[in-house]
Amino acid sequence: MSGCNAYLTVFLALSLTIILSLCLTLIEGVRKNGARFMSEYAMDVGMNSILAEYHRELLKQYDVFFVDTSYGSNLPSLDKTAERLRFYMDGNLSCEDSALNVVTDLYGLYVQDILIGSPAVATDDKGSVFRKQAIEYMYDKYGFSILKDIEAWEKAVVEYELDGRNLSSERENVEGQINAIDGSEIQVSEEEWIAIEVDNPADQVNVQRNKEILLLAMRDTDNLSDSCFDKTKSASARKLNQGQGIKEKQNSGEFLQELLLFDEYLLEKCSYYGQESEKSHMKYQIEYILAGKDNDLDNLKSIAARLIMIREAANAAYLFSNEGKRAQAALLAAGVAAVALVPELQTLLEYSILFAWAFAESVYDVRSLFDGGKIPLLKTDDSWHTGIDSLFDSSESNIDKNETGLSYTDYLRVFLKMERAEKKTMRLLDMAELDIRKTAGNENFRIDGCIDGMTIEAVLRAVSGYSFIMQRDCCYE
Repeated sequence: MSGCNAYLTVFLALSLTIILSLCLTLIEGVRKNGARFMSEYAMDVGMNSILAEYHRELLKQYDVFFVDTSYGSNLPSLDKTAERLRFYMDGNLSCEDSALNVVTDLYGLYVQDILIGSPAVATDDKGSVFRKQAIEYMYDKYGFSILKDIEAWEKAVVEYELDGRNLSSERENVEGQINAIDGSEIQVSEEEWIAIEVDNPADQVNVQRNKEILLLAMRDTDNLSDSCFDKTKSASARKLNQGQGIKEKQNSGEFLQELLLFDEYLLEKCSYYGQESEKSHMKYQIEYILAGKDNDLDNLKSIAARLIMIREAANAAYLFSNEGKRAQAALLAAGVAAVALVPELQTLLEYSILFAWAFAESVYDVRSLFDGGKIPLLKTDDSWHTGIDSLFDSSESNIDKNETGLSYTDYLRVFLKMERAEKKTMRLLDMAELDIRKTAGNENFRIDGCIDGMTIEAVLRAVSGYSFIMQRDCCYE
């Protein structure tokens, strides 16, 4: 029996060694997989915590999510974001029980290294990262139902060359020919010569062309904003931090309907004449986006001049195609040519009168727009306001606020549609920087320090010697 017991003792000793090794191996495997799980958990929670630190003012004012990598300092840096991630991961890896004041750490995990790369900076690709979020916000809020007649309006502008026709050169050519005849002499008898005097009815209107544009386009200029800023330090002018941009270019908001949504976003988030905002540094932000001047007055002047030009082209197109109006101009021109004893002046005077008449109507149109009225893009007999007698009457006509046509906002829509998306976006970011800097704690805010996505690689080690490499694409969906 003693021999048998000896065999059993040896057998059990060998078996227990194998079983113990198996158990320890299983325990170590559980420990390793648990450590991996904890690493994944700490990475995911840390990543979500980073995204939760989105810039509150950007969301409040512009409804976009971006992480400001400066964290209130004057220097944006991805290293600061990495440190924030390390802080959150270390906090989630800690096994200290604050209630019992004990530490029960089975894994002994700690963050060895964090690398953040491929950031999607708001200003990348001329602002396409920011524009993409803005378009997504508008689509989620309105869909495409907000888009109405913008494309039809732009088509009319292009078809009739309303924003590009150089009426000035056409008019100056006509006026030059009339002036060449005015003051010259003609022979009325064998020994008598007289000086030609051309009393052009258009002269009184043409004098108005030299008037200050805002005095011409508005009744009251006393309360206009004179805000300005240093454009050389703006996002559209300075050297910017660069990132990866949008990886999937097909989702960068470059389709026509998406760009129209972006224009609506601009009109919703930015102030403009008649819709000024007290919180905005520049009161005429849409006008800045279109004109790009460093002060409100010059931006408003640019839009007023553009409105005069587009209305003058549209009104001239109507007059030259309207037989009744042309007949009135021809009759007036014939009388002036007869008095001047130069019948061949009639056609030139007719054109000059039509150009002046179109300008007089354009002044009325623009004043009406700035007063909150509406003006059709293309006039009809019913929507025409000024009579030919306006050429002789320099007094201001009463403004009737039309209920049909395009408002000042609608004309801004047309102008925005005709601008490049990149230019509009970068100028919007200029305005966003100025406005965010007016809020508490954001005096050094830089839009090119804001990211909405990045890639994260973290190396975690355990005291047992294991190491884990975690990789994530971190972005706002």
